[in-house]
Amino acid sequence: MARTLSLGHAQHFIGASHCQFHLGTLVEGPGGRYVVSTVGDYYPPSSPNPRAPTRIGWNRLFETYVFECDAADKECGCPNIASHTELDSMPANDATTAQANHAKMVAAWAERVGEADVPRLVGGQR
Repeated sequence: MARTLSLGHAQHFIGASHCQFHLGTLVEGPGGRYVVSTVGDYYPPSSPNPRAPTRIGWNRLFETYVFECDAADKECGCPNIASHTELDSMPANDATTAQANHAKMVAAWAERVGEADVPRLVGGQR
């Protein structure tokens, strides 16, 4: 059975400190440790329009990624991401969809991690 833990810090994206939206969830079980990370509503200081969010990727304002974590944790208690190569992803253009995508990804990865053999998924293939 997998265990999930909500995390207080954004877990990916170099500009995350300028995102007004971020969710992080650690998913761990017999199949390993993974973090589901969602960021968006990005307002960088260099934005040409400070009243509108900036896209954080191609054609998206929010993104949800899954990363593999190693056994160590950072001083804050958040997991240490072993590789910043995303294993799974979902785009969104509004907070409601981003929230739903995060919940879907946590549920899907909790099911996978609850088993000993977790398939490696790349490019949003589920």
